[in-house]
Amino acid sequence: MIWLVYKFYLPLLYSKQKTMKTKVLSTRVPEAFAKELSAHCRHSKITLSEYMQQGFTKVGMTELGEIRMESDTKEMLLSLGVGSTVGILSYKGVYGVLTKKGYTKEKAEFFALLSAITCSLLSGYGVNKLMKALK
Repeated sequence: MIWLVYKFYLPLLYSKQKTMKTKVLSTRVPEAFAKELSAHCRHSKITLSEYMQQGFTKVGMTELGEIRMESDTKEMLLSLGVGSTVGILSYKGVYGVLTKKGYTKEKAEFFALLSAITCSLLSGYGVNKLMKALK
């Protein structure tokens, strides 16, 4: 079944043939969104139909444009990402070293968790402060 999907269905669905069958879709959207989308299409020199076809026929994605976030949200997401990564690396490193040195599994896990939490909070806080200082 999966072979049939990959062999026949996906090439038909995502091919850019000139004889593609089409069907009309109708949807109700807020007026402000419709105006913004129309302006974007005029600026890009494409029709609304072309825009929708390009956006909805990409494999696995519907790309409707850039996501806008406030700078505070970006700072928090970056801090969270860095803190999580440092915490995971800290946990794995400390746990590996302590188990090789002969600590029991429970003690090694306790110290590794303590180290991970401390490192992730401090690195996340540091990145957040650094990002605010760079504004």
